[in-house]
Amino acid sequence: MPRFNIGKYRRKRKQMEEKKLEQKVQSSRQIIQIETEIVEREIVLAKKRKQSHAMDEKLRNLDATVENIVSQIEDLEDIKQELRQPDKKSRASQLSEKALQSRKDNPTGFENGKITLTTPNARMRRKETFMVAQEIHGGSSESSVPGAVALVDTALNKCSSNVLVDVMSANKKFTKHVMPSIYKGNLKAYESSEENMIRSVSVYYCGGIAGNIYSVYDTLCDDLDKDDKVCGCYRSLKELLLRLAEFYLSGKSGYTLTWFGEEYTFLITLGGDGAPFGKDDTATAWLDGPEGEVTVNVKFCVAELPNDMKMVVFLSGELSNSAKHFSSFADVSNDSANEVKGTFGVKENNTWHPWEYSSRLTVVKKVEGLKKTLSKEKSADRTKRSKITSLIAKLKSRQEFIPVLGPIVDRIRIEPLHLKNNACALAHRYLLDEWREFSGDVLGFALLVV
Repeated sequence: MPRFNIGKYRRKRKQMEEKKLEQKVQSSRQIIQIETEIVEREIVLAKKRKQSHAMDEKLRNLDATVENIVSQIEDLEDIKQELRQPDKKSRASQLSEKALQSRKDNPTGFENGKITLTTPNARMRRKETFMVAQEIHGGSSESSVPGAVALVDTALNKCSSNVLVDVMSANKKFTKHVMPSIYKGNLKAYESSEENMIRSVSVYYCGGIAGNIYSVYDTLCDDLDKDDKVCGCYRSLKELLLRLAEFYLSGKSGYTLTWFGEEYTFLITLGGDGAPFGKDDTATAWLDGPEGEVTVNVKFCVAELPNDMKMVVFLSGELSNSAKHFSSFADVSNDSANEVKGTFGVKENNTWHPWEYSSRLTVVKKVEGLKKTLSKEKSADRTKRSKITSLIAKLKSRQEFIPVLGPIVDRIRIEPLHLKNNACALAHRYLLDEWREFSGDVLGFALLVV
């Protein structure tokens, strides 16, 4: 049996594989070349498309320009035709030179709320003006709207505001029918608008009706650092009182106003909830109020200053927390608070006495001296503060600073609203206690604790 020539087979197979590989390479090269040509042609085609779009846009612009020019030419031709052959129906174009000169000598004017023409001439000129407006704006015998709209539009755009006001305000048709229709429609919408609400509040509070409003930040914080400045508003006490005096005296005629035992004297109460305060030396002042042709001297006296306890402490310049002397109105202390038979008054034999303004200043002077001494020591702030409060307690006082309002601080009273609230709270507490005892319900005890 003949032997199979493996070497020859392998060589032949290798040749065939190399030939196939070469064919594949050639095919790949052809494919790459074709793809490259396609890409190049697509790029060229895109450029041509772009150029074509640009040419189309340019052509459209040229067409629009040509169309515009043609339209203008046609308009000019129409105008020339109208100038060469004027419409026989147009009375304005048929006015003779003599008629034109006559109208120039007697032009239409407006004086003292009337047209400076006779009634027939005014009627004739209005008719001619309207006919010309109809012809220019395409009106007809069936519709006079184009001419009417054109006349109004021309007047609004060509006439000055002064001319419009003078002429229209003298016309009864405009003032009684046209303007009310416009005004009423917009009035209802404006009355319910937010803009009107803001304007009304601004006029009432800032326009002078309730007194001018001033900024705390701009007028009262000049000497403070930026971090210490506060925002807020206040009214001038003097301005507000003058307006009140003018209000009460406006209806007076032929009699003297005596309400508080002295003529033209008003006793006022300034509460701590936002009421403005003047300088310390102007709490009581003489002010002049007009009464027709007579000048009346009006006196305002601050009778009471109702405030809550926190505001009382601030206005009085006292310690916010005084352990021993706890009252801002009398020298009551923990030692004497249990005196059942104690009395209150200005006599020496009274148990408790109201704080005197002079004694307040005496204590403040001693406290300021101690603060000046302590400022030179190198001790802790807590220690310095303890020494200051100890001195105030030793002087049997609660005063640390000069009262903000000066001597008028003696007229401070407790706001009745707070007393009422406290009394109601105490009554409710007793009622809950009674209810708990009768019902034996745990809920009552829980409510009592709360």
